[in-house]
Amino acid sequence: IVCNLNEEVTLCALEFGKSLESTPFTAERVPGAHSLVETSFKILPPVCSIFQGESFQPDGILKFLPDIMLLFQTLDKIALANKLYDVDIGDTCRKELTDMMNDLSKMGGISRLPNEMCAANFEAFECMRKMGNNVEQ
Repeated sequence: IVCNLNEEVTLCALEFGKSLESTPFTAERVPGAHSLVETSFKILPPVCSIFQGESFQPDGILKFLPDIMLLFQTLDKIALANKLYDVDIGDTCRKELTDMMNDLSKMGGISRLPNEMCAANFEAFECMRKMGNNVEQ
């Protein structure tokens, strides 16, 4: 159903995300509700293509890495606000991971991924570990 939304319904959902942020309860419990909705809609094309049985194109997914990172960061803020876990990856890791995702999204193909990962510094790996721990929780 979500993969077949028309523009009118999509815009309505985005406005709903904005309106959620205007209520004190939601603003406290779901910080970044609009960003959550907006980013979710941005990553729908590759997700929908997989669910609709189209061939999986890993190179095409790379360009969505910054949006996936933004989605993680928004969900991370919501989880922290609701005390679902207590490990904050911190602003330094958020920046490190965002920069890494931006670089990976521009590298041109999945075949370059191993070289990019091997070139990552210790801090980047530490941040990936923290992010992985949060995703597990």
